Amino acid sequence: MKTSPLKKLLAATTLAFTCQLSTAQSKASEETNWEEYQKVQDFIEENVCDVFTAKVKLTGIKSTHYFSRCPSGYNSQMLSKENTVRPENYVDGKIVFYQGCNANYVCHFKVCVAKNYIVLRSPGTNYMTVSDWVASRKQKTEKDKVAAR
Repeated sequence: MKTSPLKKLLAATTLAFTCQLSTAQSKASEETNWEEYQKVQDFIEENVCDVFTAKVKLTGIKSTHYFSRCPSGYNSQMLSKENTVRPENYVDGKIVFYQGCNANYVCHFKVCVAKNYIVLRSPGTNYMTVSDWVASRKQKTEKDKVAAR
């Protein structure tokens, strides 16, 4: 029995459409939920970057909340895959301080918004709370001032 060319074409089209639909659905499940990503970003901004702006003085810049072509001040950069950045997950990243368009590394962080968990780590140190990290930074700055005299 011979199959008509129209039936062959219909079968091939159906198969191709099914494969494409399956691929689109799997990609959709891997996409980043930007609302959840923003919740994590806001948590870091409020609990780390704003604290640093108020307590850790690297320059005379007091606020990161103004428009500029270059992002001056403290900013977070997520190191976890974008589609895993969710409030219920632990998220890794780093804090950088922009002066003009130049970024300077400050520390690494690990956060979990759902557990209100934030820890920071500088090279050669263990993870510690934000307040302990700020205190250790102030101690280091004082030691540097004494050594410079």
